[in-house]
Amino acid sequence: MRRDGGRCRFCGCTRWLEGHHLTVWSRGGRTDLDNLLVTCSRCHKLFHEGGWTIEGRANGKLVFRRPDGRALANGPPALRPPVRKALEAAIGYRAS
Repeated sequence: MRRDGGRCRFCGCTRWLEGHHLTVWSRGGRTDLDNLLVTCSRCHKLFHEGGWTIEGRANGKLVFRRPDGRALANGPPALRPPVRKALEAAIGYRAS
């Protein structure tokens, strides 16, 4: 929640937040920060039932794709600078 600013990484709202696995847990996806991001329940459903996909790393840049494969032109904001700095300091992560 702290890394993602307490907001859904897809739409930016702050209601009904939950974790989403980039690689699905049932397919071997780990439950750690590199594989999890915060989504609201509405957006979470888009990824599981609506055909939307996410590419990238939860700790870095994400690309959201529509069901037809086109990348979403306007997405949520990047990680806030203090969060990015904290990640870099804590784990030596360097966002591109």
